[in-house]
Amino acid sequence: MNQMSKLRYLTVPDMVWLNQELTGERVSYRFDKLEEAVFTQYAYGTSGDLWAQARRFVRSWDRLQPFAKGNRACAFVGLIGFLRMNDADLKLDPAEAATWMDAVVAGRLDPADFAAEYHTHTHHGSADSKAELAGVMSVYGDVAKAMAQVGPEVPLRELARTRLTGELN
Repeated sequence: MNQMSKLRYLTVPDMVWLNQELTGERVSYRFDKLEEAVFTQYAYGTSGDLWAQARRFVRSWDRLQPFAKGNRACAFVGLIGFLRMNDADLKLDPAEAATWMDAVVAGRLDPADFAAEYHTHTHHGSADSKAELAGVMSVYGDVAKAMAQVGPEVPLRELARTRLTGELN
């Protein structure tokens, strides 16, 4: 993997789009939790430890649960998209992806142990995040969509506790 001086990041709109693609519907979310989950890609000071930031990103989604559903699937596809945007990937069999994701979130596996090289397709020096996420879904789409339909869902009363609840229009 190339060490880059500047990492590329997914955005809040990227993750909202991704959740809708994975769940097939517009899902309510808490904007404060969503923003926090997305921003875990960054690090204080010099933001250049891709694997540490990827670990923090993927594990934060289980804790924060920003969407009413589809959080685990967003974390999984988002993790690989973030890695690919930064010239890294995972050697991972799609058939093992759900079990692998459970172990990563629980802290039993480290994504860096499954590292593979990847070269982004950039446009004027910046990665196309939606193209990278769509590429991940072309490989892992079935398992990711299955992940989006199971797992802990956030009760609507939890979403309603804050004025920061987001609704897609």
